[in-house]
Amino acid sequence: MVDWRLGQLIVCSQMSEGPPSGPSSVGKEKEPLSRHQATVVYADVANYSGLCALDEDGTHRRLEQYLDVFATSVGEHGGRIHHYAGDAVLASFDSAAAAVACTVGIQRELLRLNEPLAPGRRVEFRVGVNQGSVIPSRGDVYGEDVNIAARLETLCVPGAICVSDPVKQAMDERALGVVVTYLGERKLKNLSRRVAAYLVEVEAPENQPATRFRSRGGAWLQLPDRPSLAVLPFKCPDDDTVAAQFADGLTMEVMTELVKLSGLFLASDFSTLRYRRETPSTQAVSRELGVRYLLEGTVRRSGEKLRVNAQLMDAINSKGVWAERYESNFDDMFEIQDSVTDSIITALDVRLVSGRRSHITRKSLRNREALRHYYDGWSHLISGRREDLLLAQRDFEAAAELEPDSPLPPAMASWTYWWQGFRVLTHDPTSAFERAEHFARQAQALEDPNGFGSLVMAHVHLLRSEHDEALAAAQHALSLRPSCDVSAAAVANVLNYSGRSEEAIQFAEQAIRLTPIAPTIYPAVLASSYYGAGRYEDAVAAAHAIVENNSDALDAWLILAAAESAIGNSPAAQAAVEEVLQLRPDLTLDKFLATQPYAGNARLEELADRLRSAGLH
Repeated sequence: MVDWRLGQLIVCSQMSEGPPSGPSSVGKEKEPLSRHQATVVYADVANYSGLCALDEDGTHRRLEQYLDVFATSVGEHGGRIHHYAGDAVLASFDSAAAAVACTVGIQRELLRLNEPLAPGRRVEFRVGVNQGSVIPSRGDVYGEDVNIAARLETLCVPGAICVSDPVKQAMDERALGVVVTYLGERKLKNLSRRVAAYLVEVEAPENQPATRFRSRGGAWLQLPDRPSLAVLPFKCPDDDTVAAQFADGLTMEVMTELVKLSGLFLASDFSTLRYRRETPSTQAVSRELGVRYLLEGTVRRSGEKLRVNAQLMDAINSKGVWAERYESNFDDMFEIQDSVTDSIITALDVRLVSGRRSHITRKSLRNREALRHYYDGWSHLISGRREDLLLAQRDFEAAAELEPDSPLPPAMASWTYWWQGFRVLTHDPTSAFERAEHFARQAQALEDPNGFGSLVMAHVHLLRSEHDEALAAAQHALSLRPSCDVSAAAVANVLNYSGRSEEAIQFAEQAIRLTPIAPTIYPAVLASSYYGAGRYEDAVAAAHAIVENNSDALDAWLILAAAESAIGNSPAAQAAVEEVLQLRPDLTLDKFLATQPYAGNARLEELADRLRSAGLH
């Protein structure tokens, strides 16, 4: 969205300014461009389209009022607004200190103006500020440092400011009365170098308790009432592919054990794996995921020996809780996993359902080659690439053949095949689902201690409209994996299709809380559950929040079309269907309905009528 808006801003600027005046630029291609130092401010409204969907007139009036606040403050601080484009503003200042003072003052004023409004009606800006070299042209500014300001805005939470290091150095935090959190050196889109980023919040510290954080999407993340943990991907500091694969496998196996503990809130790997190639600060991860503790570590290899360093950090208080160094043969990797897991349970005083401190019983992989294939399979699986998914299948199947009595390899093989069919990463999804069921049943026959077999069977039963069996399998998976976002979402999905949408909402919310940096599928399950429960305005708001960040989210556009149709907003419903057909020109109403395993025909027919009236035939 930033790319589109930056392009829109440039186009609007050129159109409004008209043709350049003065001498022709023809023949001047080799002359160096004029540049000067400036501090660039890029501001954008969070979830603007969602706000407009709920109250277009009111949102526009507030936007106009708030843009006046921008214009006044920028002028008073000696800055210049170069242009507006919809809900976005681009401005520049000669002084970084003036830019920060201006934006802090703006956010404080908007906080005051928003206070009487319901949270879902507030127009809140995210602001990025960067200092560097800019190219002035036709009343506008261009260059990489302008782009960095726009990218920093995407790291920001609503109502706050995200600044680069040069801007941070020019700030007087105490005089401004702000709270600054170091976000680490972040990889920004289309930039080769990392940028150190800082979050600047304008609310007073007493109004920002350390147990409550604002997410980028605007939701408040309350620290759970039990120990909360994120397992960061273990790193391999050396250029060693084998050790790196061990590190990936160790990360996922530790999480596989911890996810079973009902006394622990464990952030989902959907969120934590995004840090594989990033170096955020512990405070940034704590804020972004809404957890107190972080587990991180490194893996190194020397011949057949593995050296693992692990440490548990209290990110809220910025102190270490526990650290340990392990050295063992590869064959003993499960012992390292168990030791790390036990140490976390002890350090955080995690309560187990059974009251014991031992692990959930499992049959370890004793065969050396089977263990290697199993760890390699995990490493390929979490890479996220289509070709690596095939390699993960090969490794898990090889491990299953070498250790036919272990439930771990077939459980993971079932998941890889399910994911392949679900994401249509194959020309033959039906065959992928059949293989997923085969391995899931094999894992279940071996007690399925990790719950992946039950999780896959929940999806298989739902596709067959076997709702009772699907719900039993999903609930069993969640009982085995209390902190599992996928299991919570599966329960929500089955309940929604079974006609129990109001019950589904809490499980969809649970999945999202476990995965604050979430794939769109969980918010889509929530939006669909709102729709099924007859909460159409909530469905519209939830669907708009999805497409605001991912315009390719087909499910969200379909939910939006149905919900807008249900409340009688035909133009918006038709516009949503137009977006659907832009994404999938071959999609027909019959094709879509064939994918919807609702219990009974009444809800399906109602959905069909609403989508048909919106223009899907």
